[in-house]
Amino acid sequence: MAEKESRADWVAVEAQFQHGEAGANQPAKAKTAYQFFQKRAMDDVKRDLAAKAAELNEPMELGSISREISARWAQLSAGDREEFVELAAQDKKRYDDECRARDEEVERERARKREEMYGAVEGKRERKKTQVSEEIRPKRQPRELTGKQLEAKRLRQEIRQQEIDERDELKAEEMRQKEALAKKKSEIASARLKYLLSQSDIFAHFSGQVKNKKGKKGAAMDADEDAETGEESAEDKKGKKKGKKRSSNEEEEDMDSSRHVGVRLTK
Repeated sequence: MAEKESRADWVAVEAQFQHGEAGANQPAKAKTAYQFFQKRAMDDVKRDLAAKAAELNEPMELGSISREISARWAQLSAGDREEFVELAAQDKKRYDDECRARDEEVERERARKREEMYGAVEGKRERKKTQVSEEIRPKRQPRELTGKQLEAKRLRQEIRQQEIDERDELKAEEMRQKEALAKKKSEIASARLKYLLSQSDIFAHFSGQVKNKKGKKGAAMDADEDAETGEESAEDKKGKKKGKKRSSNEEEEDMDSSRHVGVRLTK
């Protein structure tokens, strides 16, 4: 089995080489004090760790270099770190100067482009002014027409005017027909309304006569009933009188019979 490649000795590539040509125009970023220390201690740390791994007969662990550098940086005193802090300050100044120079270069490039753009605009304005001045020039006077041309022009105008008049007449006739139709519809609607109103009056008249007839007939029937009631009451009275007479005669006959009986007993 092939032995894996060790990546312990890999180091970070600086920013100015990561972006190719695009990064070449940008200033390299300033390094920190730790980065300067890392760069200086890298070879010693790699050598020490490689010797230690050989003694133990073990491969170098990935990331052991970074851990060792961090441990040695933490063990440095403030005085030992002063050198790397100074290097970082100098690199920071270098970065600021390069950025300032880069900004000035960018500003000059922008100014140049603005001048080119304004120059193009001014050129357009000048061309436009020239065009306007050419348009202001007096126009050529129209040529005089001959007699035949004038006659032809007059005929064309008459034909055009005749077409306009005919079109206006058609529109007016159409409007008159619409108004006549609307008037006719209105008259028909009015006549129908009058007819319906007259029919309603006839219905009301006949309904009133029916009511009157019913009223007269009812009164006659009531009178007949009253007459019949009167006749019945008269007959009742006569019957009652006859009854009274009959009862009185019967009483007299009874009294006579009783007298005859009494006489017979006395004898």
